[in-house]
Amino acid sequence: MNIDNPILFSLYSIEIFLDFELALLLLFRGKPRATRHIAMLGLAYVFFGITRIFLVFWDFEDIHHTTESYYIIGAFFAFLAMSVFMFASEFLIAKTKHAFTICFLAVAVTCLFLPFQVVRLVYYIFAPLLICFTIVFLCLLMSLTSGSVRKNFFVVFVGLCLYGAGYAFSAELLKPIFPAKVFPSLLILAGLAFTGMGFMNIPSFQEIHWDDSLLHVFVFHINTSACIFDESLIKVGKDSEISADLFSSGVSGIINIIKEMVQSEKKLKVLDHEDKKIILEYGEYITVALVTVRDLKILHEKLPQYISRIEGESRARFEHWNGEITQFSERIKAITKDVLETKYDGSWWKIDPKNIVKEIRKFFSSKEN
Repeated sequence: MNIDNPILFSLYSIEIFLDFELALLLLFRGKPRATRHIAMLGLAYVFFGITRIFLVFWDFEDIHHTTESYYIIGAFFAFLAMSVFMFASEFLIAKTKHAFTICFLAVAVTCLFLPFQVVRLVYYIFAPLLICFTIVFLCLLMSLTSGSVRKNFFVVFVGLCLYGAGYAFSAELLKPIFPAKVFPSLLILAGLAFTGMGFMNIPSFQEIHWDDSLLHVFVFHINTSACIFDESLIKVGKDSEISADLFSSGVSGIINIIKEMVQSEKKLKVLDHEDKKIILEYGEYITVALVTVRDLKILHEKLPQYISRIEGESRARFEHWNGEITQFSERIKAITKDVLETKYDGSWWKIDPKNIVKEIRKFFSSKEN
């Protein structure tokens, strides 16, 4: 192998290292069964790393026609990687019955028996299809999440776009524009870096299926501890029967006792009881106690939004409250359905054109409630 471009060879080596590093990051975070489809993306990066190894031999061999097998084997592993992305996408879409995954696996095997020129043509045809599915996949992930988790998936989205653009610009069709392939390689490395940063900052892949962790929500008046609303959020099975007033007075008592014991102005945020957690959030008029299976970051970010909407839409009633709790039920029930029971946020992508700069700053703001 004649390494006539040491800079490009170094960039390829870094790419291979980042591919395998990202693969380990994803694979070792796939323990919960419900998030295996995300962790399996690590397997895709294993295949992408192997693809690059074979393409290194292809790029640096003096005589290509003697090493066409390197390109064909590299394409085989590239299609395997695409199949993994397809599997993850179709798992979330849940309507295609993995037809595209099977199609890409069939293409991967078929490529081993096709001539070099045909394999290259097939690659150029199917790669854009993968890009479309990847866009749908990331958009679904962003619609399923919110807050900082959504922002991190957006970083992953940017990373995958850069990664795909890098490989698109390194295609033989664009060789006259990028003969040295250094710029496309830099795009690929930037894409891997963004993807890694995005995935690393996501606390757990269980954040995607946050709604499966919800058990019950209690809303009680912050001064009197009277429960003004409660609702079971369990999808399957029955919730444990407990008096809402007893629960709210008990939690309020625990909050006050702990505050006195530790002599702190900080407010208690989580009560951990091994198999169940009680996530607490406070507003001006109400306190919300969310009973869950897991203590997820996304739930801590949803509760301030939940409280803000309740207090914003019922402020006049809170200011002139006479102890009547039924007046809040209908309004809070609608807000609960919108914030805590709606899995997909169909309006996550909408931006007001008149306030586009403000919206972008708000999206990327690191300030937490």
